[in-house]
Amino acid sequence: QLKHTWLENQLGNKSEDDIVFFWQGPGWPALEREFRRRVSEAEQLINDLESGFSPAQLVEQLPMLVGLADDTKAAIKQAIHEVYLERSGIEELKKPLNQALSELKDTLDHVLSAWRQPQSPESEQKLRQAWRALIRCGEAFRNLLDRLPRGIVLP
Repeated sequence: QLKHTWLENQLGNKSEDDIVFFWQGPGWPALEREFRRRVSEAEQLINDLESGFSPAQLVEQLPMLVGLADDTKAAIKQAIHEVYLERSGIEELKKPLNQALSELKDTLDHVLSAWRQPQSPESEQKLRQAWRALIRCGEAFRNLLDRLPRGIVLP
């Protein structure tokens, strides 16, 4: 999920002509059903950013720490998590990710609005324009996602 391949496979690899083809003919169920869900998943990732990559979660999995008292494990987790936040800089990514996702969400709304319009040359141009903007927003968001760690960060 971290890679968010939907940004590549369902957004980044569709041209304006592809979108117009789907709009004029067979439709594209993923656009209306899946994209909003993927945006929600991305929101959840951003909300869980600090804890999702924290090595503090490993404390419960290390065999040598299993027998420790719960309060001792909690203190170790807290100390590890604080060092991780201090050294990783992961909190600094949250604001630009939220901003980019907000822009992506707003642009997706424009695409869906254009998608639902009756077919005409004017509505086709609006759909093309909205799709180009969505591609740009998707690329910007994906570039930020690429700055995230690929797994748990050890300080």
